[in-house]
Order: sequence, then C-alpha cells, then structure tokens
Amino acid sequence: MKLTLYRGISVDADHVAKVCDRICTNGIVEREPLTIQYIGLKHARLSNIRALNPGHIDLRENITSSNSWSFACGDREGASFYAHRNYPKSPVLLRLSVDLKSVHIDGRDALYTAFGFCRSGDKQRKESLITTLFGKEILPYWEVAREIDSPSIRQNVAEAAAIDEAVILAHLSNKVPIFGRHKTRFCSAFAIRLPIPASSIKLVPVCDSWTGDVNHAELSILAEQ
Repeated sequence: MKLTLYRGISVDADHVAKVCDRICTNGIVEREPLTIQYIGLKHARLSNIRALNPGHIDLRENITSSNSWSFACGDREGASFYAHRNYPKSPVLLRLSVDLKSVHIDGRDALYTAFGFCRSGDKQRKESLITTLFGKEILPYWEVAREIDSPSIRQNVAEAAAIDEAVILAHLSNKVPIFGRHKTRFCSAFAIRLPIPASSIKLVPVCDSWTGDVNHAELSILAEQ
C-alpha cells in the first residue's frame, strides 16, 4: 500500500534549481547533512499488544545500523511550515509516494509525549485527545501503557503503536494541527526509510500560510496530573 506524504525543505535561493534537479534525478538517497542521528524502528509484525510482555518489546534498530531515515508530514500545510521556517532560504515542497511498510510514526512531539505521561486514572480528555490524533486504533496501546509504572517500558508500548499500520493510517487522516516543540505545526508526522526513488517524488507548490484548523491540539493536557 502506498502513502502520499509531504516533505518541506529550505534551500539557498542560488541552489534551488540544482537541488531540485538532483532530487528529481537521484531521489532521496541518504540523510541530509547535519541532521541529528535518528534511531529508526523495525517494521515487525507484533501480536496483540495485550498478549505481549511490554518489557520484551525491542523495535529499535541497532545504533550502528547504516539505515538512513527522512521525515515527512501527512499534510501539505505541515510540510509547508517546515519549508518556510528557515527564511530567507527558499521553501521547496516534495510530494512522496512511499510504501506503508517503510514508514512509522515520528512520535517525538506527540505520541511519545502522551505515553510518557499516561498513568492509571488519567482524565477522560487525555484519552479523547490521543484518539483524536491517532484514532481509536491507539486505545489498546494506551490502555496497556497507563497501567505501567516504568517510563521506558511505556516507551516500548508507544513504539509498538508507532509501527502498527492501522495506527499509522489513522494518524495520517488526522486533521487537527499539533503544535509541537520548537513552534512546529503539523497534523501528522512520519519517519521514512531511505532511499526514496526519484520516480516516487514530485515537486508541488508550497502553501503560503498555515490553513489548518485553528482548534489545535493542546499537548499540555498530556502532562496533567
């Protein structure tokens, strides 16, 4: 199954034509220079989360793995935000067609934050927010995680949710903007295993401004006691 994702990049004005030509000829082959090291997740097929021992879930690739990852949004507005954020560089927007099995949720802003703070007896609006952003498909993972005291084991459960194809598709359909760290704005965020061939990439117009729902997700709710 193919997913349509969007990646926004900022390029020096004098190099736009050269960079776009390289991407459209060679694809995206390796991680961009200066990007922080990202430890990706194995796209394993897991049993029902309720039948697993969360302490034994190990989905992270070896830190010495040569695999490279890129990042993209499920919404054009979110990717355009990233494209515009390094003014005066020029914004460029790429539309990607990628296989579902090469993708997992980039949980660094919302998903991992939610599971890091969940606990037994959480207020109903936490569950409401998490299902808004990740669909009802997230609930089995949420219900398991909130009964776990260890933050690291809750992280294991969150990572299991991040590779669940049903959760990925539900997050992709989210239309409520997430206001993340460093003033980022997006509706859904994903990590994509590289390479991405040139045939799967198309240059598309960048949005001039954020046009998403102003009733954005208040992530501070997730940290409430």
